[in-house]
Amino acid sequence: MRREREGGDRQGKPRGSRLDAHEAFIAGMIEVLKDITLNEMLARLQSECGIEIGRSMLNRWLRQHGRTFKKDRSCTGAGA
Repeated sequence: MRREREGGDRQGKPRGSRLDAHEAFIAGMIEVLKDITLNEMLARLQSECGIEIGRSMLNRWLRQHGRTFKKDRSCTGAGA
């Protein structure tokens, strides 16, 4: 930390995610099934790409790449 504050570079370079290599596959899943869930995405990543990651990691990666999912107004929930 001191070295960085004093103007030096960080050692090494930031690591990328294992998901970066599969960005096109993930984008394709989202394009085909607009309402795909994280669990469905995880299952396909594991079965078709051999990647085992957690839901939170996938969610974080999607957010970092500007892909967020919002519920639409037709999903009203359980109600009062």
